[in-house]
Amino acid sequence: MGKTEMEAFAMDEEEQVPPAPEGMRYAGLCRDCKDFVELDDKLNPRDCGHTKDRVAVALLLGESEPLPHLPKMNWGAFFMPALWGPGHGQWYLILMYPILIFLDNIVYTAVHAGGLYILLAVACLACMLAFLIVYARGANMAGYLRVSHVKTVDEYLKGEKRWTWAMIAVAVVFIVFATYYNIAVRPGVFAG
Repeated sequence: MGKTEMEAFAMDEEEQVPPAPEGMRYAGLCRDCKDFVELDDKLNPRDCGHTKDRVAVALLLGESEPLPHLPKMNWGAFFMPALWGPGHGQWYLILMYPILIFLDNIVYTAVHAGGLYILLAVACLACMLAFLIVYARGANMAGYLRVSHVKTVDEYLKGEKRWTWAMIAVAVVFIVFATYYNIAVRPGVFAG
């Protein structure tokens, strides 16, 4: 899908919907489905049962073009939300850094002290995993909505593949560094 084949526009209740040009049709990004759906001539979703107010962005597609699709999970956002979020305009996720340091300290304490610290560490890890899953499941929609006025869905998804591999690499580096620090450096620092 090139920019000449597709036009994106924001939904506005006051404007009349122009009819789709010959050989074109409307599709929209449904906020509830978190994916693209076919739209009727009034921009209401056809098959998902939701209303026009749940459509975030409408696209004009060729008759033979398949519906764009946003994956259910954004793996870049899952593996390193502290970088993916600010890179996509969600600056509050910088707060993940102190949370990750806290989580590292809880796990370190559980490994060396045992007891109830193990339960605390498991509970904290479960909460972090739940947050990461929920966040990553909504990240593609939030990310695409931020750039829908300048990128096609295909361009966005190509960029997200690069983000995913970069975030996996950064997550591996963080885990290796944290492991090295906890095994080789930290015991010597706090031994005395």
